[in-house]
Formats: sequence, structure tokens, C-alpha cells
Amino acid sequence: MKKEDHRIRLTRLLLKETIIELLREFHISKITVKMLCERANISRSTFYTHYDNPFDLLNQLESEIYQVLQEIFSSQETLQTITKNLLDYVVKNKNIFQVLLSKNGSAQFMEKMMKLAQEIREENCDRPTNSQLRIYIHRFTVTGTISVLQLWLENDMPETTEYMAELVINLIKKGEDYVTSNGIENTP
Repeated sequence: MKKEDHRIRLTRLLLKETIIELLREFHISKITVKMLCERANISRSTFYTHYDNPFDLLNQLESEIYQVLQEIFSSQETLQTITKNLLDYVVKNKNIFQVLLSKNGSAQFMEKMMKLAQEIREENCDRPTNSQLRIYIHRFTVTGTISVLQLWLENDMPETTEYMAELVINLIKKGEDYVTSNGIENTP
């Protein structure tokens, strides 16, 4: 495998940082190559050497993040540890996640993230419930967790990752316990 040139890595990093910056102000559909080049202080030809358009740049950035999320979610750790590792990664990449999980972020990225989390959640489910109810519970816990994560990011993450991991896990478990203890899982 050929080693990537240092200048190429720096240019791509600069463009990724620039698109994150622009996404704080504009939806991806409003970001142009001209805007990216002016903000990054690079030529259009340099941009086109690396990416086809702003969507391509964003898609590649999202793909890199998605790969890391897959690794985190598919680890053989406990749900608590997976959640903590996820939150640590979010903190480390705060600027990216604040944008990707905002109104200017990509709906496709959000959907892929939800689908991945739901698949992992279903694989690690130890509660015997009928399949449709399990799907509802998993969808609810995944969307609820993402919503809590979005709020945490919007508030500039005042709580620790340990606290947030424990909160999310407790919300999930208490909800599942409620369903089980109230006979809801036996409802047709």
C-alpha cells in the first residue's frame, strides 16, 4: 500500500475542517466548491484533485466516522463499555458530531448510524420478547439515545462520558423493565 503524501493528508484535513466550519452556518445543499476553496484558501483545481463536490467531501468524512462507529459497536464489550467508548469518540470529535447531528447534518448519516446501532442492539438483546415488540423497543432506545446525544452536544457536553453512559443504559434498562413488568410484551 502506497503511503499518502503529507501534503495530501494536510489538504484533505483542511478541507474536512472547512466543511465542518461551513456546516455550522449552512446546509450541505448551500455549500459550494467556491465557498470551500475561499474559506480553506486553496484553488479549485486542488479541491477537484481530492473531491468531486461538497457532497463527496461530506460523504467521505461520514464514511470515515461510520467505520469507527462500526468498530465501536461491534466490539465484544458490555453495552456500558460500548456506550462509554462511543461517547469518548464523540467527545474527541466534538466539532464533527455537533455538525453531523444538527439540522445541517446529513439525514443519510443519521439513518446509517441509527441502523447500525439498532442492529447491534438487536444482536445484544437478552430480553425474550416477541419480534415486533423488540423492534419497537430497539427503535425507541436508539432514537432516544441519539436524541439525548444531540442534546448533550447542543449543551456543549457538561456531563462526563461516564455519567452519560450510565444515564443512557439506565434509561434503556428501566424502559425494558417497565415493558416486561407491566405485561406489555404479551400484548398482541
